Amino acid sequence: MNSGRQYMEGERERTRLIALKRRITNIGRDYDLDITDVIELVDRRILKLSGELERYQILNQAYTSEFPALQHLTSLQKSLIEARIVISWSQTDLADHLRLKPQQINKYEKSLYESIRLPKAIAIGSVLQQELDRRRS
Repeated sequence: MNSGRQYMEGERERTRLIALKRRITNIGRDYDLDITDVIELVDRRILKLSGELERYQILNQAYTSEFPALQHLTSLQKSLIEARIVISWSQTDLADHLRLKPQQINKYEKSLYESIRLPKAIAIGSVLQQELDRRRS
């Protein structure tokens, strides 16, 4: 798992697998079926997924406590959107200043900038900061 989005998807999948296991168990009991192999498969997947989720949580907590600056990166995503709104720019205005298509800015903001590379995020932040500074002077 490499992102908060993947973590959330993993949590949802684990919840679905637990519900599936419950349904399979009920079907096996109701129809007197041997479902041991199927339950083992589901259990292995749940266990593997739980391990991945736990590792992500441990790494995420370790990074943010070990490197306090990383805590600020999580607020960077919202800050970029808020800065654009504060200076009354549309996504199209921002795209024009960066020589990007408006759809690209829309994609970035829709995903809360999870799909962006750091140099591009820095470029966006720089353009927004320049405009904020220009308006203050």
